[in-house]
Amino acid sequence: MATDRPDYCTGTRSTCKCTACLAYHAHRIRARRARLKGIPTPPPRNEPRMPYVPARWGDFALCKGSDTDLFFTENRGRYGATEQAKRICRQCQAVDDCLRYAIEGSERHGVWGGLATKQRQQLGNRTVELETKILRAQAIRLREAENDKSSVSVKRSRRPLV
Repeated sequence: MATDRPDYCTGTRSTCKCTACLAYHAHRIRARRARLKGIPTPPPRNEPRMPYVPARWGDFALCKGSDTDLFFTENRGRYGATEQAKRICRQCQAVDDCLRYAIEGSERHGVWGGLATKQRQQLGNRTVELETKILRAQAIRLREAENDKSSVSVKRSRRPLV
């Protein structure tokens, strides 16, 4: 039975609502009814399968399912308010696609792609190419990551090392 399941479906058969799983459920119901009536099991309907569609960047984002207040804070302009959201973005693999989405969609508020609103405005206006903005954003994120690592305080004792 596991071979009946399409390779692009990520849900379980009982909860998935994709076209292939719904067709699978319909075939199983028809087969059960046929067994109860004592007639041969009908073959599955040969409907065209859905083509494989790779998951969007939002499916891989670490912020998916997290609190939106973290990324869309009311404390505009305060450094500490967006820092936790930026830390999450630094670990995310979809950070460039997220930033691309924000730039193309002209998102005005929130942390997108690891950059706050003012930082996205500093990337350039509409005449600057998108790839150039992405490269500038990567440089900004690298600088912030270095500053974050250097700001870690080390507790030192008063006794001299002997």
